Amino acid sequence: MAAVMNTPEKSPTARSLADWLSEIHVEQKTGKLEMAIEGETRELFFLSGELYLAPEHPAYEVARSWTMENRRSGGEAGEQEPDSRTVADDRTAPHFRQLTGPIISVSGGSEPRESSFVTGAGHIRLDLVGPLPTHQLVMECAVWGADEAALWRQLGGEKMLLRASVGLEETMSNIEIEPQEAFLLSRLDPPAKLGELIHQLDLGRDQVLRSLCRLQAIGLVQKLEDGRVDR
Repeated sequence: MAAVMNTPEKSPTARSLADWLSEIHVEQKTGKLEMAIEGETRELFFLSGELYLAPEHPAYEVARSWTMENRRSGGEAGEQEPDSRTVADDRTAPHFRQLTGPIISVSGGSEPRESSFVTGAGHIRLDLVGPLPTHQLVMECAVWGADEAALWRQLGGEKMLLRASVGLEETMSNIEIEPQEAFLLSRLDPPAKLGELIHQLDLGRDQVLRSLCRLQAIGLVQKLEDGRVDR
């Protein structure tokens, strides 16, 4: 049998957890992310872009409890109509934010950290817990520690034209979003300018900006510039 090669993608560099998660998840990478945090190296494991944690990670017990509870509630959730599976429902599954917050806070938060990614399936251990809701982690990281000015910058400003992603139903088939986020997506078909959308809605501005940034982070909201989609 040929040996499994584990290859560092690049030498350690200062990069945030949000940047890494987005890239690894979108490109469905397999391997191990190493981040220097508080004088030690924290490791995050990925299989086809989905996150797993090892017992030595500070959030392991939280992740293991969440996974076990989620599996117990899976039977009830699986009986829902297909169209309802994409919207979060606390009655049928433990809320993902019980998990994402602890993972982000002990994995570097929004601050750039010395980090590197090593590719290779040889890093996937038998004692890992997962897969964890990686797309929700990507969404949470996009707004973690961001003030209103940073949210506006992410979305391109009040004159930016936004639209719901093309092929939205297929894209959302395995993604859990909040009811308000689903509502916002419905208001972006046809496309709408960000400033006008916020003025039309009876919702808090910061709340709308955060929801749109979260949706943009996983490709459900796209920016239209000069008639082209900003990918």
